[in-house]
Amino acid sequence: CDNKVKVGYGSSENAGVAASQFYIGESTSENELSTVGIPVYYTNIEIVDPETGESLAYNEEGEIVLSGRVMLGYFNNEELTNEVIEYRNGVRSLHTGDLGVIASDGTMQFLGRIKRLIVGPDGHKIFPKMIEDVVINHKYVKSCACVGVKDSHHVNGAVPVVFIEMVPGHESEVDKMIEEL
Repeated sequence: CDNKVKVGYGSSENAGVAASQFYIGESTSENELSTVGIPVYYTNIEIVDPETGESLAYNEEGEIVLSGRVMLGYFNNEELTNEVIEYRNGVRSLHTGDLGVIASDGTMQFLGRIKRLIVGPDGHKIFPKMIEDVVINHKYVKSCACVGVKDSHHVNGAVPVVFIEMVPGHESEVDKMIEEL
């Protein structure tokens, strides 16, 4: 096939695109399917600790914060605007609510939404997408979704539970699939 599939990242709050893969005639790191590319012109991307807001280093997972082309605010909703917009080092910045990581070559991976984050009873952070990415690659799995369910044995926290749709004709292989996963 001569058509090239490219992946990007963005939202309406930042004019639609913040990062993109660019085809320049050869295989480069920003064109790897595991990434959403590199920042587009006039856009800066920072990864921060979702709890403290501190900037994180390359290869550390955290919240994606955008600056550059960022909205002025939500129409008639100053409260919500103030939840997602802040000035970081004098620059208007948007907290996306998304989780990501930036590699040392500048490419970014989108990991999922913070609201989907599962916090275990011990405070350990569990990313449902990471579990789903493993489960969906099993030969007997057609689709899956991972959610957090309150842990009845602890006061706080949740445990991940995966709902799986089996490939037709392999429903009797559930025990084998669980053992292999």
